[in-house]
Amino acid sequence: MKKIFLIVIFSIFVFAQAQTWEKTYPEYRPIFGDLAPFVFKQTQDNHFIWANVDINSENYLIKIDRNNGDIIFEKKFTFSSYFDNNPKDIVETDSGNFLITGVSVQGGGLQKGWLAKTDCLGNSLNQKIFVFGGDFYSGGFGKIIKLDSTYLALGYTRVTGFTKTFEWLVEFNENLEIINQKIFDLEINSSFIQEDSSYFFCFSYLWVYNSYSIKIVKFEKNWNIVWEKIYHENDINGFRPENLQVGKNYYLTGRISLVPTILTIDKEDGTISKTNSFPNFPVFATVKNCFENNGSLFVFLQIGKELEYSTKITTFILTEDNQIIEHKEYDGYLSTPGNIQILKDKKHYLILAAKRGQGPKIIVDTLPTPLNTNIEIPNNLALYQNYPNPFNIETKITYQLPESEKIQICIYNLQGQKIKTLIQKSTGPGTYELSWNGLNEEGKEVSSGIYLYQLITPNHSLSKKMVLKK
Repeated sequence: MKKIFLIVIFSIFVFAQAQTWEKTYPEYRPIFGDLAPFVFKQTQDNHFIWANVDINSENYLIKIDRNNGDIIFEKKFTFSSYFDNNPKDIVETDSGNFLITGVSVQGGGLQKGWLAKTDCLGNSLNQKIFVFGGDFYSGGFGKIIKLDSTYLALGYTRVTGFTKTFEWLVEFNENLEIINQKIFDLEINSSFIQEDSSYFFCFSYLWVYNSYSIKIVKFEKNWNIVWEKIYHENDINGFRPENLQVGKNYYLTGRISLVPTILTIDKEDGTISKTNSFPNFPVFATVKNCFENNGSLFVFLQIGKELEYSTKITTFILTEDNQIIEHKEYDGYLSTPGNIQILKDKKHYLILAAKRGQGPKIIVDTLPTPLNTNIEIPNNLALYQNYPNPFNIETKITYQLPESEKIQICIYNLQGQKIKTLIQKSTGPGTYELSWNGLNEEGKEVSSGIYLYQLITPNHSLSKKMVLKK
């Protein structure tokens, strides 16, 4: 059996990306009280970059350590002649710079789109304001997608209130120079775009007097439209959309009335092929996002109204036969579906939430086993010999679990005294690796000698010897 390891390092010298953690940032409590107009992405070096507007309408670019949530750097950026410069999306370039899209608000509520470029440390390199349609038209930028050597941003121009809106696709280079642009007469007030292999997939919706219509457009990367579909309220039973996700099918997440719902959209012609509703959750619940894997869907629900103290984020797996398993719950509110992401290691996910009165909160947790395709389930419980052995600075310990277990791995001296607890938690099936750096519980170095390490489950105990030489 080929072994794929989840790495868990408990060391002050070596860090890895298997830790799960949760951290609140009250100093970055967003504007509008507790809603969160910020965007979040994982960087090429596997940390996180965060563009935020705080309660004082100040913009920050913040880099967060993947392993513990500590702030690596923070930098302010702003546009001197505008206020409420809300960031909408962020992307990292191949050279390590950051491009940010957003909306600026002038007096009278007039909105302008902007693009900003910073270096890898958040220092401002370039900023541009864009006006589509003239100075008296309101507009802005939203989603940004990285192409081979250029970037594609989705923008909008609002002509008369909410009754007429044009969507713009703007292609530009790293110097923020526009290369190409195309207008779509979508007549909407909100839209989303995703990339799907050689196509782009855009959905938008119009909200008029609590009534929703949805337009779906699939177009090639040369911007030729492949097909487009319009669903009026009667066609979709009043479905209110939240997000678009791409997999083997396209998925629209949201709710019908007060029932969280996912619409499955056929890639070939845009027809609705399946509707999944979840009536057993509390009222004011909506599906914010979902991710497809191995025929199942990993689903994120928001429960509660946006400014209530009791808001919850619920996750579960929806299997191919429509069974709900692996249910989990967190405190907080999701302002945007993009604040839920599967991390690059394909073993963890991130939630960027807000909690009333506390500010934004980052949660990094482990993907449920059915979605973690990099884990092969072992046939038996095993504890392997540490390597290297003998060791001087650090040694690695590998173990495997055939099923979910509450486990404990500890280090003992030959007198049976516990030196260090390396892990104590409930763990899913899989093969794992962790490290010991020769420190005890107080963080002090232990002496050279023979030590025992022991894996304990509710029904089994395995142990082996190792040698520390200094």
